[in-house]
Amino acid sequence: MNIRSEFLRFVLVAIFRTGLGILVYSGLVYFMPYVVAIALSYVVGIASSYTLNSIIVFRQSMTVGKAGRFPLVYVFQYLVVTLITILGVEVFTLGERVAYVMGIIIVAPITFIASRYIIVGKRDAKHLV
Repeated sequence: MNIRSEFLRFVLVAIFRTGLGILVYSGLVYFMPYVVAIALSYVVGIASSYTLNSIIVFRQSMTVGKAGRFPLVYVFQYLVVTLITILGVEVFTLGERVAYVMGIIIVAPITFIASRYIIVGKRDAKHLV
């Protein structure tokens, strides 16, 4: 498999998934409290990310076990992006948006590797780590 083409597909799926999450949130917020809409759009984002990454990015079959482990990628991503954003704002005096975008950019390759590790499997993902 060509890692570059996988990563490009990963980025394109992430852009699509982000737009989908915004649309889901925007629709739900009319019918429920915004906090609930955020949570549901996050769940839709993780589910669509697993589905699209499995089928389009890594071209692998989906399983219950992989689907159960996949949200750990986004827990990790959330924690690291939050930490980078806090450091960027509090230590390096960057703007909140700049620090947040930097966090996403820094974590993207790690998210790709972790997603690939879960979806493709240990044996095929070893050479990336």
